[in-house]
This record gives sequence, structure tokens and C-alpha cells, in this order.
Amino acid sequence: MISPERAWEILAAALRPLDPVELPPRQGAGLFLATPPVATLPFPPAAVSAMDGYAVRAAEARGQLLPVAFTVQAGDLPAPLPAGTCARIFTGAPLPRGADTVVIQEEVVVTGDRVEFPAQVPAGDNIRAGGEVFAPGAALLPAGTALGPVQHALLAAAGVAKVAVIRPPKVAVVVTGNELTPGRPRGGRIVDSNTPLLVGYVRREPAELLWQRRVGDELAPLQAAMEEAAARADLLLTTGGVSVGDFDLVPRVVAELGGEVLFHKVAMQPGKPVLAARLGKALVLGLPGNSVSVLVGYCLFGRPCLRRLAGDPEAFSLPWQMLPAAAAAHNRGNRVQFRPARGVREAAAPGVEVLPWKGSHDLLTAARATHLARLEPGTVVAPGTPLPTLALS
Repeated sequence: MISPERAWEILAAALRPLDPVELPPRQGAGLFLATPPVATLPFPPAAVSAMDGYAVRAAEARGQLLPVAFTVQAGDLPAPLPAGTCARIFTGAPLPRGADTVVIQEEVVVTGDRVEFPAQVPAGDNIRAGGEVFAPGAALLPAGTALGPVQHALLAAAGVAKVAVIRPPKVAVVVTGNELTPGRPRGGRIVDSNTPLLVGYVRREPAELLWQRRVGDELAPLQAAMEEAAARADLLLTTGGVSVGDFDLVPRVVAELGGEVLFHKVAMQPGKPVLAARLGKALVLGLPGNSVSVLVGYCLFGRPCLRRLAGDPEAFSLPWQMLPAAAAAHNRGNRVQFRPARGVREAAAPGVEVLPWKGSHDLLTAARATHLARLEPGTVVAPGTPLPTLALS
């Protein structure tokens, strides 16, 4: 049995980003850049005014009364500025050739069509130089950047038509357990909550969900599903069947199909029996069957694996945040606990409350949680004690 830290080390070493593909930026939303995109246009495309005011030659304007030659709005192509004149100009408008500064409107006195300038008029004020943000050929974003709305805006401004991104990982989900049913339970059955849990999380990520299947606890259908995933998927998420019972068949199938076990069992609660293995082209992450174990296992291991495959360089630097405990909590066991917790505000400061729970099957408590809180073995946490927390969203 290994520590969570060792499990993260093993997975980080075992996984590399997938192959890149070229796409128009608008089709790459949420994906990670494989290489830095390069600008084909300068920004700004030419010198423009940063303020509403008057474009002028600084040396001609100091303490002088000058006529307004014309007005320049954003999008205009202005004529050159005649000597001894100024031009009314608005924010974002191109600077007329000959002008070397913009005096803001609050610093001048306008009388009819003439403008009186102050005694001090520095050259170069209130001008955004052409290409000052980036020039053609500039590398815009580092590899590993996730493409979101701001990145799309930048790429549009830079004239980038195609970007190289890591292709989305293909994910398969296999839920085991004869007791699970998709509808209302009968007899000894219970409703399958693991499929919507995992599918919902996968669909939030830069991933392609190939399929999800419920296979019960029979060897043949489980083997068929895992064999198909080994040939088609990059990541196979399974639930149930990873412990040591007679019907815990996932480790057996991995062995019979020639897979390589990376680790099996992590010293944590819930989720101790978690399994990681190589099987064909896929990484198999076998999670225990209880719903909170599935949640914890996915957030700690499944999501980082998926994001590493998708090209996120920080995938295994989980965003733990130290938050003060809002109430007392304890872990009297000998394994680290990852407990459902809820973010709260105490005296306008953020904190976290470790929620009372009934165990790894307590989906109600998990659904009310916003975080996982880490409790070390054999600890009693007093209110105000900083706790490592991981957001569930």
C-alpha cells in the first residue's frame, strides 16, 4: 500500500501529453496548446490614441492657440496633420502622420475651432505605439496554456488562423456491480449513481467520452469492455471490482489481458483499493464502488490523469488551498482521510467545515460539499487550524 503522494508520482511519470492536432482557435476551446502560436499581425496595427483629446506636434503646441484641422475617430484613415494645427482625436483612433503626442481634452481650453494648449506638452503622451503589445512573428502563449475566451480574443487580434493543441483524451467508463440498476431498484438492487457522477465530471474536461457501460460482475462482459477500451481509449475509468472479494474482477482482467499494474491500494480513506494499470494504449484507473470513493478517486487521480493526457503541465500540482477549519474535526484512523467539506465564511474570511458523514456511501453529504479536506491519521483538528482543501468543481 502506497501513500497518495507516491501514487501521484507514479501517475505523473507514467503519463505524457497526447499527440497534437491543428485546429482553428474557435474549435480549441478548453484544449491545451502543444506549441506557442505566433502572431501574423501587429497589435495595435498602427499608432493610436489612448485617450480622447487633441493630436498635435508637441513643439508647436506648448502654450499656443492652434486651429483644429479635422477630427479622427476610431476606424478612420486620417490625412497627414498640417503644420501649425491640431486634430480632434478619440480613443483608439489612428494618430495622423506628423503628430507626436495627444493632449487630453481636460488639459486644453477650446474656443470655437481653436484649442489653447498648456505650457508643458511632452512628446509621446497618450499614444499606443504600433506593435507595442506584439509584433508579427512574436510567440504569444506558452505551450500548455488552456484556450479560453481571453486567449481566443488574443489569437483573433493576432490573426492566428490555426493553433496546435493536444487532442482531447478518449475516455471510456465501465461501471461494475450486479446490484446496480439504471431505474428504480427492485429486490436487492440499488440505483447506479456512479455513471452520472463520472460521466458528468468527464464532460467538464477537455475529453471525448467514447462510451459508458454497466457490466455487472460477470467476467466475460467485463473483459470484453476492458479489451475494447484498451484498443480505443486513452483513459479507462472503472468503478467497483477492485478489492479482494470473489467478484472483484478488475485486477484479474488486467492480468489476463497482459496489463501492467502501476499500483494497487493507496493508504487513504475513502478509496483505499484504487488500482492504476497500463492496458494496451489505455491507462486504467479502477475506483472502488462506493459513490464517495468514486468522487474522491476521480478528483485525486482521475482528473489529473485526464488533464495530463490533455497537455496540462500542472495536472499533478493539485490546487490545494489552506483554509482554517470552521469547526472541530478528527481522524482517528491510520490512513489519511479526504473528507467532504463545505466552504464557509467566518468574519468575512474564507474557511472550511468538515462535514459529518456516515462513510464512503454517504452521497448526500458529498452532494452538499464544495471541497475535499485532508485530515492526517490520528489527528484532532481544532477550529481555526489550517486544513489542505481541494475544490470539487
